[in-house]
Amino acid sequence: MTLQSNRRVRVAALGDLPQSVITSLAPYTDRIELVQERHAGRPLEFDVLLYDSTVPLDAQSLLRALEGAGAPKVARQEEWFGETEGLTPRESQVVALIAGGRTNQQIAEECHVTLNTVKTYIRTAYQKMGVYSRTQAVVWCLGHGLELPDPLDQLPN
Repeated sequence: MTLQSNRRVRVAALGDLPQSVITSLAPYTDRIELVQERHAGRPLEFDVLLYDSTVPLDAQSLLRALEGAGAPKVARQEEWFGETEGLTPRESQVVALIAGGRTNQQIAEECHVTLNTVKTYIRTAYQKMGVYSRTQAVVWCLGHGLELPDPLDQLPN
């Protein structure tokens, strides 16, 4: 997982930002953006919302708390099978389990979801993959680089 911190934390307040908050954070405009107005009718976009901005504050503590909120850090998972074809991580997992020979019930138990949820993942994955059956899904997976475990490795010794 990689973290990127390439933008400022957007801070808004419930109601108007008091002048004391604006003044306290003014020296940190390279790291904090105070958001107070909507742009062209769009909803207000912010990373952190101050609910009680009337409480006296220490600017350094507030700055650490705002940056620690994680807003400017974008967490990125490693790539998963089928991502470039539009599959979500869960759809990819379900399709890989199908390719590994699991039944819908086994997939539901292994993923801790209901059978109907598994069927929904299968339906949406199949639409994205352009397939209509389990057999076609397995062929698609193998053609797109999914490596299945060797069945002989799973036999008891």
